[in-house]
Amino acid sequence: MPKPRSIRSELPHIFRNIYRISLALILVASALAITDAKFTTKPDLLSQLKLEVARDPNNPTLHLALAREAIRINNYEVARAELEIALSLDPKNTDFKKELENVKLSEAQVNKVRGEIGKWEKIVTQYPDFRDGWFILSTLYFQTYQDDKAKEALDTVFLIDPNFAPAKEFLTTINKGVN
Repeated sequence: MPKPRSIRSELPHIFRNIYRISLALILVASALAITDAKFTTKPDLLSQLKLEVARDPNNPTLHLALAREAIRINNYEVARAELEIALSLDPKNTDFKKELENVKLSEAQVNKVRGEIGKWEKIVTQYPDFRDGWFILSTLYFQTYQDDKAKEALDTVFLIDPNFAPAKEFLTTINKGVN
């Protein structure tokens, strides 16, 4: 299962405390995690696995392989469905159970982050000059692998405050594609 992106190590030391406070406020309402992303993926592998599952629908190992590929591209709905099928075919398999629980947890975290993104989008719409709100929204987009939207939010931060050092550092992080 892919790990959430970490940005804390890339932020300037002075800003870390402000960042922690912002995250603490966000975490009161939700846990931060990755969400489904529009990655470029290996469509051949995904398509091939779907074809193999269609040819042999009673093979739990194929359902597991498809679920793992779905996890790799952060498509937790498909992963959950495939793991549930694999588990129904092999109910005693503890690995399937563990992976299904992890996917359900990731899916719940994804839904919480989606809610946070929606909340912050409303806030910055209502208060378009709220630099820190745009910055928080940028970090949420980044954590959900929406790098283009993260850059757009940072562009707004720079329009409001061209000298905002944490945003400059964060832009470097986004451009590096830190995982």
